Amino acid sequence: MAASADPAYIGAGWRSGSRGGDGVSGADDPRHDGDIERLAARVAMLASEDGEAENAGRAVGRMARRLGLSGGELRRIFLDGIAAGTLREQAEGHGRALAAAHQDLQQHRVAAEHAASERDWLMTENATLRRRVASLRTTLRMVLLAGCVGTLGLAVVGLALWAGPSRTPLAPVASESGGMLRRMVPVRPGGARLFRAPKQSAALIALLPAGRRVWVRRLLWKNLFQWAEVELPGGQVGYVLTTEIDLS
Repeated sequence: MAASADPAYIGAGWRSGSRGGDGVSGADDPRHDGDIERLAARVAMLASEDGEAENAGRAVGRMARRLGLSGGELRRIFLDGIAAGTLREQAEGHGRALAAAHQDLQQHRVAAEHAASERDWLMTENATLRRRVASLRTTLRMVLLAGCVGTLGLAVVGLALWAGPSRTPLAPVASESGGMLRRMVPVRPGGARLFRAPKQSAALIALLPAGRRVWVRRLLWKNLFQWAEVELPGGQVGYVLTTEIDLS
């Protein structure tokens, strides 16, 4: 099927190739424009259904002979029209491609702006998290330092209590049923408590003043405490902690 030709190009091509002195209508002949319009209408029929193409071709041939157009001139007119249509279609295609590219550019610009916004938000969030981590590290160091200082202080206090002057060197004893000592010792400053049994929950017999001298009968261990079984000058027997009497 032949492509449609632009009537303007058909008219222009016919004018440029027409001859006015050989029985063919000239460019100034009033019939010329009408003939061109009819020829253009016939040419347009070539783009119609296949069943009309043959009739349209014969009509165009008769019109061309009437106008005195040669085959080459008619061919040139058609080719000029086809070329113009092709250029117009290419221009329209380029315009559509340019519009699509512009739309894609707009979309990419919007996506880039959104990505930049996301980047700025992530950078702000990262800076906030870094500050929080630094604060937590500082707090942790302070807690660890305080714990170390507290542990060291407790160790120093325990060592001082262990090696302090209130710690009395204890005489070695074999067991709770150790042998009789029968040694007179004084009560330390601060006094001593005389219990009925070797435990602090037992009944309290008496409070012995500092400097009071008692007989130590034996030493024994009870619940991690060392006790002394003592006898008062009146013959009363009880138990005191060895830290409350001077065994040196």
